[in-house]
Formats: sequence, C-alpha cells, structure tokens
Amino acid sequence: MSLHQSISYLTGKEQDGLRHIVKTLSLSMQPALLYCFGIRMSQQLRRSCFTQKRRNENSNTIYDLLLILHDKDSLTDDTAAAIAKRMIGSSTNANILVHRFSFMKTQLLEMNFFFTWAHRSAILLINRDNSFAQLPPQNKKTDILPPSKQTHAAIKAKLDKAKSLLAAVHDQWTLQPYSVTLAAIKEAATEILRALIVTGIGYDVSGCSVEMMIKLSENFTTIPVELFPGNTAEEKSIYSLLTAETAPEKIN
Repeated sequence: MSLHQSISYLTGKEQDGLRHIVKTLSLSMQPALLYCFGIRMSQQLRRSCFTQKRRNENSNTIYDLLLILHDKDSLTDDTAAAIAKRMIGSSTNANILVHRFSFMKTQLLEMNFFFTWAHRSAILLINRDNSFAQLPPQNKKTDILPPSKQTHAAIKAKLDKAKSLLAAVHDQWTLQPYSVTLAAIKEAATEILRALIVTGIGYDVSGCSVEMMIKLSENFTTIPVELFPGNTAEEKSIYSLLTAETAPEKIN
C-alpha cells in the first residue's frame, strides 16, 4: 500500500469528514503534517412495520489521525490534541495522536514500524511548507519484524504486572474499598492494552487513556470490541468504569 494524497476513492461521508478536519486544523493549528492512518465506519439499518418511518439508517465514522507539530510550536502535545479535538467538534469522531517533527524524523530513522508505515501508507492530509520532503526517504520495504528481546521482555513485564494486579483483586476485593479494587482493574487493563498495541503496531501508548488505547487497537485487532461490545447494560457499565478519568469513592 502506498501513500495516498487523494481521497477520491473514499465514500462521500468519509471525504466530507476529512475535508472538515483539514479545513479546521489548517486554519486553527497549522501543523507541519497531518496523516489519517485509519478510518472505521459502522452502519446500522433498521426496518419495522410497526413504525411510520420504515427505514432507519445510522452510521458512525471514526478517523485516526497522526498530527505532527513543528518543533518550535509552543503548545504541548496533550494541549494540542485537546484543542484539535475541540476544534474538530463532536460531530466528527476523531482519535488524535500528536508528536513533534523531530520525533517523527527520529522514529523513521530508527525504522519504528508505526511511524514508518503511517509515513508510507497513510492518507497525507496536510503538508505545510513541504515538510513531507524533509523527512528521511523510505525506499526499502518495511515488513512486520519480530519483536526484539527488549520488546519481548517489556511485553512480558506488562502482562505479568496485569496478572498480579488481577490476582490481588480476586483475593482481596471483598476486604478493600471499591475505589481501590477498581483502580487495580483499570491498571491491569492498561498494562494489557499497552502490550497489545506494542505487539500489534509498535507504538508507545504511554500517557494515553484506556479509551484511546481501546480505539487505537481497533486498527489491527477485534479483541477490544469482543471484550467491550457494549450490547448490554452491564457491558456498558464495565466500559464506563474502566474508561472513567477518576474512580468513584463508593458504590451503592
């Protein structure tokens, strides 16, 4: 798959969403580069003879964006992501990863799989001051390489930590405050998701929320969707608890 600079092959809804994103961020933030490395569209069609409107269609589109700021940009990465999200608005669902131009350049030189593949195969939406040409050329095909021994060790450590946290929850949840149990479960889920994403696309998700990690992992696996399908009230409640910014102090 090669880098896309045209969006003509996408559906009308996808094109409208990307045009809105480009127009908004070009004016408000002026990033060096903006890639779209993933688009997920789900559609629901409902028909019923018991309703006046017999055809009801709902669709949801999620855009995964890699926003590259100039090195001298005064915004922090977290602030830039929050501003971009707010500027795009709630009508367009976007997951936004923010990094600096120099960091992107370093990752490409080190042949990091996520950045190399995004640079090679994603949709290039913004290329300010011809920043794309200033990055290292990617002439050699990049395949999925086996994780290094260090990566294997890091993944094992994350999974071992998650296992110990869950074991503690299993043994002590009736003896400790609810907030402590929930915090341990969230930490275990975080470690598992980090291991999953490092294995899948080689991206370091340190600092990302549980919700962001779940959405990011959907680019390469269905595991999170199977774990958090949200079909029942209980499943929705579990997802809400795991993705909440802070744990409640008590439960009735």
